[in-house]
Amino acid sequence: MIEIVDNFLPEDLAIQFSRNFFKTYNWKPYWNTGVSKTESRSWNWHTSVGNDLPDMGQLTQDNSPEDMKLLWNATEVKLFELSGVEHVMNRWYSNSHTYGQEGPIHRDDGSFTCLYYPCENWEIDWEGGTAFYNEDITDVIQYAGYKFNRMVIFSAKIPHRAMPITRDCYRLRTSIVFKTSMDVNSKSYLDWYNKR
Repeated sequence: MIEIVDNFLPEDLAIQFSRNFFKTYNWKPYWNTGVSKTESRSWNWHTSVGNDLPDMGQLTQDNSPEDMKLLWNATEVKLFELSGVEHVMNRWYSNSHTYGQEGPIHRDDGSFTCLYYPCENWEIDWEGGTAFYNEDITDVIQYAGYKFNRMVIFSAKIPHRAMPITRDCYRLRTSIVFKTSMDVNSKSYLDWYNKR
């Protein structure tokens, strides 16, 4: 499943969120250096907006800024709408790329990954979207272009990568990432499980 949701937050909230987000967090280089099997120098900018250690998201959610809680709450509602199952947040963080950087093709942990694009005034010809690949990684099956206030929700096991931005772009291509798992303690999970 790959779901692209435009105008994810109401416009005024999306603008407020974006401006607060880029004022609040500090970026560090060299995140994930060497994780690509084909490129040992592959890396991106990173900021820990919540907690990027496995299974720690729920512990820090209550201490997060109100804007981030608002984004997660909207994401949680959309996940339930799409899957019929309540989810818990396992990890959440933010990555950025500049010209000359892109992410390696990879699969995520958890059930679903949710990518939010917070950059206002993004030009479509700057590229920087997310590409999704078939199971054996021989072809692109879908491309989600980068667009302000867009949420992309997909099954974590689908191979994907952040695509590079063009030479004309002098901004950070930024995504906020929520990695989730089905809440096995919820009634919705029990209902879903029994219908399988």
